[in-house]
Amino acid sequence: MKKNVKFTMISQNESKFEFKGLKFVLEEKKVGVYGLGRCVSIYQLDGVTKTFVKTVGWTKTDNHGGAGKECITSVITNFESCKQLALVYLENLLS
Repeated sequence: MKKNVKFTMISQNESKFEFKGLKFVLEEKKVGVYGLGRCVSIYQLDGVTKTFVKTVGWTKTDNHGGAGKECITSVITNFESCKQLALVYLENLLS
């Protein structure tokens, strides 16, 4: 796996990176019951258009179920860990 991927913070809750010639954004956003939880998702960039790829995992629970089968990981994690999980997922997806 490519180890020298550079993540560039573009806002408090978004980091962009390039992987295998494609551009992606990791975005943390509010989810769950009343928006109490937070999750990190991967989006592919095409100019200024973002296309959803996959939810990596939750960084904060909403105390009502949290991460399910649609996430890469079902345990509460942090944004830094999500970066590595996203790279592993994309490596498997794009190979």
